[in-house]
Amino acid sequence: PPGSLWKILLLSAVLAAAFAWFWRRRRSRRAAAPPPEVDPFVDAAASFEALDALGLPAAGARGRHVVASVDLLRGYLARRFPEMRESLTAEEMERAVAASDLPVLPQRLNALLRRESSLRFARAGISADEALALGKESQAIVRDIQAAYEARVRAMDRRPRRGRRQ
Repeated sequence: PPGSLWKILLLSAVLAAAFAWFWRRRRSRRAAAPPPEVDPFVDAAASFEALDALGLPAAGARGRHVVASVDLLRGYLARRFPEMRESLTAEEMERAVAASDLPVLPQRLNALLRRESSLRFARAGISADEALALGKESQAIVRDIQAAYEARVRAMDRRPRRGRRQ
């Protein structure tokens, strides 16, 4: 007759299977939880700070600095205004800006997008000072859009509400 060893092996196999089932179930629940939603402006501001900390213009990557800052601007616009996808070309973005009620002068944004496009695709030259200025301009556009967005939200909150007459 078999000894007590088979009972110990069977019990350990059952415990291992139960532990594996519990671990897998817990992992799938944790993965299914959506990440917390971050405000687009907070995310963009943190990304701009991280980009400035890299010091790309001083390291000789002036064009990359401008391209990265405009990419951050495009990401913010895409999250704040869904019709302005990040994949739009400069000309398509100009048309989208003209069709929307973006609270920034279109000429300001269009000039930045055209200059970035020449740096990204034509490999045009740029000085370190101009790269820093264009990076600051993209940050300023994001701040201006956010200020106008917040003002619009406050105005909507202050708007008189129609109540039922009693």
